[in-house]
Amino acid sequence: MQIAGSTCNVCDRKVVLSLDGKFCPHCGIVVHRACEAETNCRVCGRAFREDEHPSVDPAREAVLPRALRERNTGVGVALLIAGVAGLVVILCYVFMELWRGD
Repeated sequence: MQIAGSTCNVCDRKVVLSLDGKFCPHCGIVVHRACEAETNCRVCGRAFREDEHPSVDPAREAVLPRALRERNTGVGVALLIAGVAGLVVILCYVFMELWRGD
């Protein structure tokens, strides 16, 4: 649930930082930690929850050196084959023209 930017149910002011507030997942109300010292919601009696930051996956966020990156050689191989084929066609044409010219 979005805590930052929500209105506190106790003081009616905005919760600026998510770390300053907590929320009830059942009622959906948000309160400042300073405004509500209790650990349970006054409306439904269930426990408040705090902002949960997603865990960071270091492998996903890392910058990999070139040697460790996956290699995508399919495009390079296709271009190399097309280039060689084009060169063979041109050479065949040149040799045929030279042979006819004599």
